[in-house]
Amino acid sequence: SEESYGKSLMSDNILGNRFAGYRTGAWHGLGTVFQEALTPREALEIADADIEITKQQMVYQYDDAAFLSPRYALVRGPVDDETEPVYLGSASEEYVVVQNSDVADILAPIAGEWPVETVGVIRNGATFFMTLDVGRYEVAGEENRQFVLVHTSHDGTSALKVEKVSMRVVCENTLVMASRNASESFSLKHVGDVKAQAEWHVEVMASLRSSLKDMQAEQERMAETEATDEITAGIITAAYPTPALPAPAEETTKLVNSDQVSNELASKLIAQQKRREHVYQVELKRAQALQLSAGQLFVNDYAATPIAGTAWGVVNAVTEVSNWREGPHADRSVMFGVRRDEGQRAYAKALQYANA
Repeated sequence: SEESYGKSLMSDNILGNRFAGYRTGAWHGLGTVFQEALTPREALEIADADIEITKQQMVYQYDDAAFLSPRYALVRGPVDDETEPVYLGSASEEYVVVQNSDVADILAPIAGEWPVETVGVIRNGATFFMTLDVGRYEVAGEENRQFVLVHTSHDGTSALKVEKVSMRVVCENTLVMASRNASESFSLKHVGDVKAQAEWHVEVMASLRSSLKDMQAEQERMAETEATDEITAGIITAAYPTPALPAPAEETTKLVNSDQVSNELASKLIAQQKRREHVYQVELKRAQALQLSAGQLFVNDYAATPIAGTAWGVVNAVTEVSNWREGPHADRSVMFGVRRDEGQRAYAKALQYANA
């Protein structure tokens, strides 16, 4: 649930009270709940999220002299009880600031069709997000929701993104989770005439309309596809592939024993072979553990659900394992990274079976 996502992994990271949600609040209890459909600008205002970001050329000191830096500071003004502006990050001279109000204006033409669901400011003002409610549909008797998520950074670290997601975003945690599992994503770097790229905007939205319908049909086909042992194994191993065997040790031994290799090079070759074999064993154990976890989750936990025994159920089991397993940098496989790739590989393989 939305509540368990927030409480189990990380804090909300909302800036002050700058969150608003349509008809339903969030697990963190912050912000405002609005009961009537709002325009993006109105939602921005009610969430107190119209914060201006400025780009200021940085200065560095050498000896007793000050010099202009080629880098620019990204700064927001003070809010609430703050008395000083807040530095968010740095960017190049070409970087174009996309204000939160600009994001609202970009979404205005489609907000009548897809109303604003949530809006928020997180990471001390460095990230802004807004979601639109695309609607609900059923797959195998289970209700699914879809949203258009738009988020942008103000610290120079990431592009403006428009993504198709199935999670209601209410905090940093749910933003990470939703973006990690986005079924479609469009990016626009903060360079050039970002705000005036209407053609890009129209193309993205037209593609989203079409792909949302396509995705529902795909999921229905996967939910109608029986997960035989072969199909279950195929989807899970597509997500968590068994690593390729390293080169046979006999080849290294033969080369080391030849007259063409010095003792120093022979030692390096032997060390490299040992490293390859060690890495292979580590990756093999990891893949096998993930394969086993996904398989057990599908068989045991999904047995009583409407998608039990289906290819769509296997995809959901893989997604759950990828999202919730622990490990180094578990919360940093964010918009990119191996965890998102795992889910996408499982989805693609299940769809291949469903279309066969």
